[in-house]
Amino acid sequence: MQFSSSLLAPHQLEARACILDGFKRRARLQVHMACGTGKTQLAQGVAAALDAQSIVIFLPSLALVSQTLQA
Repeated sequence: MQFSSSLLAPHQLEARACILDGFKRRARLQVHMACGTGKTQLAQGVAAALDAQSIVIFLPSLALVSQTLQA
């Protein structure tokens, strides 16, 4: 699946830059953002920027699994 950073909103682009910078100093990070701010798309953007082969996303409910798969 191809991902275009043009799909990210300005706040997501800023967050992605901070996350990528954080990965230069640490191997693991947590991202805390409010509901509806595009965390799933942000994760896709970060994974694409890192050329990740796989990512792990932990979700607390099956309803969120369904929403994530649709995003």
